[in-house]
Amino acid sequence: MFAVEVILGDFSVKTFSPIVVAAVVGTIVSRSSLGNYPTFHAQSYSLLSNYELPLYFILGILAGLSAVLFIKTLYFIEERLQKFEKRFRVPAWAMPAIGGLLCGLVSMWVPELYGFSYEVINKALSGNEKWENMVAVYLLKPVVAALTVGSGGSGGMFAPSMKMGAMLGGMYGRVVNELLPGVTAASGADALVGMGALTAGIMRAPLTAILILFEVTGQYEIVLPIMFAAVTSALVARLAYPYTMETYVLEKEGVRVGFGIALTIAGNISVLDVMRKEFIRFDGNARIDDIIDAFHTTLESNFFITEPDGMFLGIIGLEELNVVLKEGNVAGLIAEDLLKKNVTVLDDTAKLDEALKIFEITDYTYLPIVSRQTGRLLGVIKQDDTFSYYRKQMNLLATDERSLA
Repeated sequence: MFAVEVILGDFSVKTFSPIVVAAVVGTIVSRSSLGNYPTFHAQSYSLLSNYELPLYFILGILAGLSAVLFIKTLYFIEERLQKFEKRFRVPAWAMPAIGGLLCGLVSMWVPELYGFSYEVINKALSGNEKWENMVAVYLLKPVVAALTVGSGGSGGMFAPSMKMGAMLGGMYGRVVNELLPGVTAASGADALVGMGALTAGIMRAPLTAILILFEVTGQYEIVLPIMFAAVTSALVARLAYPYTMETYVLEKEGVRVGFGIALTIAGNISVLDVMRKEFIRFDGNARIDDIIDAFHTTLESNFFITEPDGMFLGIIGLEELNVVLKEGNVAGLIAEDLLKKNVTVLDDTAKLDEALKIFEITDYTYLPIVSRQTGRLLGVIKQDDTFSYYRKQMNLLATDERSLA
């Protein structure tokens, strides 16, 4: 589910079906061997009042911001450890030992940070955890997780994110219960919701987080607040920080993820494959009369203005021409007097996915392609051509998949 929601972004039947089958088989085998017992023991909570939903919305916002804190903390420490390893030429085998030593020193002060200990989560879910422990685990869990993973050790992010989320929810629930007694459920309900919300914010996968939370707690009664807070957290985290735990390194290396297979294909196609070299170009000192004549005698409504050596200057489109046509006085005007300089352009190294995004969020029908080295206008790509070429490539992909089936 996580791979579908975060990495592929594709919920088609051909992608989703194998995951469902694998999940069902895995669950049957696991429960046959280990028994049908939840990982965390939570009381039965439910939504007491509709007035609680705005409070869970606030918890979702806090979880989203906490998710960003978790991600930034982890990669900040990991990058510092990598610099330390290179600067002092520390052997690769010694780095996990250093990370483990640092984790041990911190965990001696706060034993609840140990990865194998879920007692702190169970206490938060029952509303019995101490304030000082919840604060310490909330602040230090990203640090010890970063020391473990960043030094080369082995560890996942599901358990740390749930532990941090339970502490956030537990603290938030205590405060809400103090301010609004009798209106909200016990603080354990907020701890339960906080687990799912913060996990969703870190992974940007609210559906995955909701399903995992149901699996490890066996609690389905408080589904509405969990869904509400998880989606809110994922949206807030996405707005505040573009990367997830899993995509940060991939994005740094230029691997595009989270936009589906289709956009990944577009990311491998150069705009030069779609570029037109036939377009109407004028020098910056061209008379406006000549451009108006071209407007009346051709089907084009966008004219590209360059220096005599081909350096791109801007565009004169229908909007600019309308201004002078209404005034009726074009005597002495040249292209540079009228051109639109603030124009979005793509260089010759751009990929098709960049053009698709620009066309989707703007009303542009053309985009100039300029040389990255010289700034000269090489050609243009048209919106219709871009989407047509993209659909053609997708049809070819679908044909290839059917032939292999």
